[in-house]
Amino acid sequence: MDQNLGVRGPNRRRKAAHPATEIGHVSREVSLVADKARPTTKKTYRVIRDLAYGDDTLHRLDVHMSTLRDEVARPVLLFLHGGGFVAGDKRARGDSEHDNIGRFAVESGFVGVVMNYRLAPAATYPSGADDVRRAVDFLARRVTEYGGDPQQVVLMGHSAGAAHVATFLATPALRNAVTGVVAAILSSGIFDPGSLAPGAFASYYGSDEQGRTNASSIDGLLDSGIPLLVSIAEFDPPELHDQAVRLLAAAVQATGEFPATLYGVGHNNFSVIAHIGTDDRTMGDEIVNFICATTRFHKGAPGAAHCAETLPAGAHRNEKARGHPPCLG
Repeated sequence: MDQNLGVRGPNRRRKAAHPATEIGHVSREVSLVADKARPTTKKTYRVIRDLAYGDDTLHRLDVHMSTLRDEVARPVLLFLHGGGFVAGDKRARGDSEHDNIGRFAVESGFVGVVMNYRLAPAATYPSGADDVRRAVDFLARRVTEYGGDPQQVVLMGHSAGAAHVATFLATPALRNAVTGVVAAILSSGIFDPGSLAPGAFASYYGSDEQGRTNASSIDGLLDSGIPLLVSIAEFDPPELHDQAVRLLAAAVQATGEFPATLYGVGHNNFSVIAHIGTDDRTMGDEIVNFICATTRFHKGAPGAAHCAETLPAGAHRNEKARGHPPCLG
């Protein structure tokens, strides 16, 4: 997280940070969470590493798939990691971080795809969103080889990754250049960089005030019509809470409806992703339900037991406003 991250305006009271957000504890916490991951049977689980979706050395993605072939293609969960726009990797700290998202997807009945993208300062706004476009285009051409449905892609981004997903969806020239994206999960994202302190994430967004304001994805997100699940962790930095509130408030003002939301009680910016796929299924089950509700998810899939007509308590769905179907069987 950028040391200069901040919100403009009067002095704000900062709530106490979760102890594990201290930088010295991060690696140990992620490792402890990863150790609780449920084992996946190697006979039915396979990972294809470092498939190139573009020309840059960071244009690489991993496909997590089941070796069991279904009659119906599986929905695809495409995940983008965080890292403050300047760091992060699809396999950070070996297999302990972010591979869990791919395993979780397969266990839930989907195809999981975990991608890298170009990093600042070498790549600046809106390069990350363009990389999302490139990856979706790759999946449109290739994901059927791995049992996935190219017309049933759900994007999921965390932190900087969520910002890239949001910019992609908010930019018609990028969003309309590809097909297949049916929903998005935005975890602890940045949606209005102009509201942050001028130096926050300048390596990606730059320091020009008007340019940062114009980089807001909020209006474009709402105009896209793509169903959203907005997620925030209890112990995320206050600035990220502010970003989520700005997006949610704009959605309520525009539609009169409260968007689908997910609140990670007891989690911080690291554990909220690292715990997915462990025995703690509180958030994972709600993510599965959201994917069920926004894709043609079939009853015979391994994760169908988690698919419900309504989302669990703590998340809110409005089918009339969003136009997405209930779980199909």
